[in-house]
Amino acid sequence: MAIPNHSSQNDVASGSNTQNSSNSIHDPLYISNSDHPGMVLTNTPFNGSNFLGWSRTIKMALGAKLKLGFITGSTPRPAVTDENHQKWVRCDYMVTCWILNSMTAELTEAFLYAQSAAELWKEINERYGQSNGPLIYHLQRELNNVSQGSLTIAAYFNKLKRCWDELHNLNGVPTCSCGKMQECSCGLVEKFAEIENRSKLVQFLMKLNEEYESVRNQVLAMDPLPNVNKAYYIVQQVEKQKQVTNHMPEPVAFFANVNQFKNGRRDTRNIKLASRETKISASLDTNSLPAPECYQRVRISLHKREGLDAHTPSWPTSKSIATCSKLWAGTRFATTTAM
Repeated sequence: MAIPNHSSQNDVASGSNTQNSSNSIHDPLYISNSDHPGMVLTNTPFNGSNFLGWSRTIKMALGAKLKLGFITGSTPRPAVTDENHQKWVRCDYMVTCWILNSMTAELTEAFLYAQSAAELWKEINERYGQSNGPLIYHLQRELNNVSQGSLTIAAYFNKLKRCWDELHNLNGVPTCSCGKMQECSCGLVEKFAEIENRSKLVQFLMKLNEEYESVRNQVLAMDPLPNVNKAYYIVQQVEKQKQVTNHMPEPVAFFANVNQFKNGRRDTRNIKLASRETKISASLDTNSLPAPECYQRVRISLHKREGLDAHTPSWPTSKSIATCSKLWAGTRFATTTAM
């Protein structure tokens, strides 16, 4: 009696299950274990004035989960008798919750009773995304007013790039509908891209601060002109060099200070000493000064102690006055006693 090969049957069953599981991942009706109704698709909620950026983020998030068709209509509702009808309803509820969670509380209440994700998206688009004219005007005006000012090169470039990207998204790019563009061999598309890059490059360099005048001229003198990203890299490197240089002492000034310290130390001490003694002598009563011989003796000893020339001319210091006063008082006392 032949023994059935259960292992081969299990392998076949396992392979078929694996194949079905892998296929379900690419199914728009597939919901992973990490998906739940409380998910938020974007960090910046929709507040009524940021529709352009918010809608793009929502589309990218839904596209990554193969759920973009639920708002565009490319994944239609199956018939009620279809076996996938309940799966579709579950996914549609999930997408609707994700969109509502990505809005502010006030706007969520206004769209809470939408019947489907496609209806919700259509209503939002009709209210906030119908006319691009005012938004294009606002972005173009903002782009014209952007300048570096107190911004870093990175912050300044990011403001420009945000305006460029949003305008590109609003204006769109004309596409060929007759199919002739695919047969074009003259590089027309590349030429249009080159013109757009040249315009961005001029806008970026034009509003830089005057301290970047030299690097601006160097970039404009390049042939061919670099793209705007390359120009940004060049200018940013110059900015970093300026930041490092501003935190370092000037070499010439540094060595000049060292030489002045070595060669002029004696003169500096003499000037300070003469200035101090001049102030002291001006405040003294000449009738109370001790004998000049005593000053001369004490001055020489003090100069030797400070490392100065004994013959350096100077006025009496406070220390020399006190010393001479003691010596003079002792001399007078000895003379009076002897008499």
